[in-house]
Amino acid sequence: MARSVVPFKKWHYEWLGPAAEGAAVPVVPDEVLESMERGDSWTGVVDGDIVACAGTVQQWPGRYVAWAYLGLNSGPHMRWITRETDKHLSKMKGRIELTVREDFEAGHRWAKLLGFEVETPCLRRFGPAGENHVGYVRINE
Repeated sequence: MARSVVPFKKWHYEWLGPAAEGAAVPVVPDEVLESMERGDSWTGVVDGDIVACAGTVQQWPGRYVAWAYLGLNSGPHMRWITRETDKHLSKMKGRIELTVREDFEAGHRWAKLLGFEVETPCLRRFGPAGENHVGYVRINE
């Protein structure tokens, strides 16, 4: 099995395919994808298939927003994806934020595995379809 991490390019998002079970891959405007491409963002590739895209976008020095989209084929590779994601997050100094849809249990488990803590238990109507999210934070000194 050949695994590699490559810099994220906006077309990777389209090639990711359907989202992992329980997740949603929203339509993301080109300007947002371009911002994600300029951030510390990466794509996980296994045997030539894109299995995950993730990264951070800097809001200002010391504050980042983390994002990740996992494909249906990501499950068998979650240990590797988690290790690579943590490696990238560990490079960031300061505050890293992310949200998880309130009813997405696997997303909550993953956020906690990555060292995030709940900061805001309910962000009402936060998601693209008006769904509630939970706000997480990780502080890297």
